[in-house]
Amino acid sequence: MKRINSYLIPSMLAAGLLLIITFTLSRNKQQLDAKAAIGSTKTLVFPVTITTPRYQRMDGSFTAQGYFVPVNSMALTSDISGRITVTTLKDGTQIHKGENLVSVFNESESIERQQQVVDKQLAIETLGKARADLEKMENMLKSNAITAREVEEQRLAVSSAQAKLNSLNAIRRSTGITAPISGTVHRSYVQVGSYLSPGTVMADIVDNSKLKLQMYLLDKDVIKLSKGDKIVVSPDLYPDYNVTGTIVYIAAQADANRNFLVEVQIPNSSIYPLMAGMRGRAIIKNQNNHQTLTIPSKAIVGSLKDPNVYVVNRGIAVLKKITTGHLQGEHVVVYDGLSSDDQVIETGQSNIGNGSKVQVQK
Repeated sequence: MKRINSYLIPSMLAAGLLLIITFTLSRNKQQLDAKAAIGSTKTLVFPVTITTPRYQRMDGSFTAQGYFVPVNSMALTSDISGRITVTTLKDGTQIHKGENLVSVFNESESIERQQQVVDKQLAIETLGKARADLEKMENMLKSNAITAREVEEQRLAVSSAQAKLNSLNAIRRSTGITAPISGTVHRSYVQVGSYLSPGTVMADIVDNSKLKLQMYLLDKDVIKLSKGDKIVVSPDLYPDYNVTGTIVYIAAQADANRNFLVEVQIPNSSIYPLMAGMRGRAIIKNQNNHQTLTIPSKAIVGSLKDPNVYVVNRGIAVLKKITTGHLQGEHVVVYDGLSSDDQVIETGQSNIGNGSKVQVQK
C-alpha cells in the first residue's frame, strides 16, 4: 500500500502542474489574441495641411517648364562592309563634319578594286584607239576611200568606249566612313577589329551647338503662339541668364493628355554652356489679364504633364486627376477638376494613398 502511494502521489502532482501550465498558456494566448484584434482595428491617421484653390489675376506672362534637346543628333550607321582597321570613334570625342572616322578592309572588295584599276586602264586605251581610228576614217571619207556608214559606226564605237570609261569612273568602293555632322560622340559601339555591314550602328552623335527647349502646352496657351515667335528662355542651371529663342515647331496634334509639343531653338553659349537633358523654362508673354483658378504647385502629385491632387473628403484623402496650365510663380493654373470649395492637401501627400485617413493640421 505504501508502495502504491509512493507512485500515485507524484503522478497526481505532475498532472496537476501540467493542468496549471496549460491553463496559464491558454489564458495568455487569449489575451494576446485580444490585443492583436484591437491593434488590427486601429487605422493609421496621417497629418496633412490643406489649401483651397483660389482665383488670382494673371499678369502679362507665364512660364512653361521643359527639357533641352539637341537640334542635331543621330545614330551613325555603316553603308559599307569590312573589318575596322582604324577608328577615332571614342566616347566623348569631338568630331567635325567630313572628318574620316573609320577605315575598313574587305578582302573581296580589295580584289575588285585592283581589277577595277586594270579595267579602267584598258578602257582608257580602248577609247584612245577608237578616237584615233575615227580621225583616220574621217580623213579617208574626204577622199572617198570609205563610206559614211563606216565612219558613223566608228563614232558609235567611240561613244561606247567613253560610256564604258564613265561607268568605271562612277564606281567608288569606299574604304572609310566620314562624319555627316559635327558634334560629340555620345556612345561608341565599335572598335578596331569590329566587322561592319551596311546598317550597323557605330555610334550616337550629339551636336549641342544649338539646342531646343521642348515643352508641352494646353490648347488655351498654344493657340496664342506662332512659329517664328521670339521667346525668352531661362535655364534652371543659370537662373540669372536669359536667352532669346525662336519657336521652330508647334505640334499639329495634342498628345493623350491634351498637351501640344512646342520647341524653342536657342544658341548654346560658351559662357553659360548647356547640355541635352538639362531643364529650363520659357517665359511667354500673355496680353490677357484675367482671374484664373490656381493652387500651389507643391500640391501636385506626380508631374505637371500628368497632374493629380489629393482632396480631403470627410477625413479621407481622395486622389483626383486635374487639368493644369502654366506656372505663375509658385502657383499653377487649374483649368478642370477642382473648385474653389475643395480642400486640397498641400503637404504630407507623399505619405498617403488614395483612401488614406488624414487629419488636417492647423
